[in-house]
Amino acid sequence: MRTYGRLRELIKLRFETLGNFAEVMGMSRSALSHKLNGLVPWKHSEIEKVCNLLDIPMTLVGEYFFYE
Repeated sequence: MRTYGRLRELIKLRFETLGNFAEVMGMSRSALSHKLNGLVPWKHSEIEKVCNLLDIPMTLVGEYFFYE
């Protein structure tokens, strides 16, 4: 199962808590947790929003979302 540890760390660095980030994303804390734990896939529009909020350049998207 894919988890998003690196993304989780950046979220906490920039937003302090996952709850704060979930609110800005417009989703519940539970929905964000499911995505970060690899239980629910990210939608393209959500990936774009995450990258904008966290200042992740498009050249680094793969390192946060599509690694092996």
